Amino acid sequence: MSEKIQYYRPRPTSPGKEEPRDPKVRRATKGGPALLLSHAAHEGDGDPALVLSNFKNIVVLGDSYSADTGSTNWIDFLLERLPAHSRPSVHNFAVAGATAEKEMEAQVNHLFSKLPSAKSLEGKTLIVIWFGINDCDTPDAGDLKPIVEQVLDVMHKLYIKWMGRSFLLIDVPPMHRSPEGVDLKLDDECYTTWNQELLTQAQSFAESTAEASVHVVSSYHIITDFLDHLEAHGLQDSIEELDTDSKSSANDSGSLENDDDPESKKKVPVAMWEDDVHLSKAANKAFADRLWEALRE
Repeated sequence: MSEKIQYYRPRPTSPGKEEPRDPKVRRATKGGPALLLSHAAHEGDGDPALVLSNFKNIVVLGDSYSADTGSTNWIDFLLERLPAHSRPSVHNFAVAGATAEKEMEAQVNHLFSKLPSAKSLEGKTLIVIWFGINDCDTPDAGDLKPIVEQVLDVMHKLYIKWMGRSFLLIDVPPMHRSPEGVDLKLDDECYTTWNQELLTQAQSFAESTAEASVHVVSSYHIITDFLDHLEAHGLQDSIEELDTDSKSSANDSGSLENDDDPESKKKVPVAMWEDDVHLSKAANKAFADRLWEALRE
């Protein structure tokens, strides 16, 4: 008879506690740093920074923001930061429209069927988990905590059953500021609730697993920064297919150039959104650049 896997649920934190105990943990505050949690597997083992070149494989679980749809996304741009000979192999199980509540378990089962364990792969493996955007399509933020707990249950399953040891979690972006969110007059309660709960539980997971390295990066902070400082990032808050005023576009490398004068290589702002909810190629590149910087903080 196989041993029953015991999943860990963190104890609720005291509502009066102002600061996290671990100095490596930063609260998810608007406009704050992008790296919220950096936890090395063993204290005193040196720099806890997540170095992508140390990994031979990256496993991706998530929704359309990470899914392989045939167009260049943030994962592709992130890997372009590395020399071709040292780029990890990507095993992408993300599916457009997926929620943590309903589809995450199926993605994990797909992973198990394709790759029996992390030890079946050569070298170290990084597990990237980015869910929550579609789960936040709920009128009640109070419904989100048990769904975030499912994410942590899956992490424990990956840790115990699949022998996963390195985790990168990405929280949800400020979808209330997307074109659709603005049109629907959404507020930020569901997104900030999800993000704070994810950070709290990720910290508890890190503290309870001696061999796990856990990092949490905030897409909420990164994309909020883009929207608050559009010019600095070469972006404008518009949708590509509706952007008739600008003649600029992102080329295959994600660079922003003036189509009227390509020889000038002058960078001009381009649309941040591919459609009413998804990032454009240029914004995906900008996100990858900021993620790269955050992981080295």
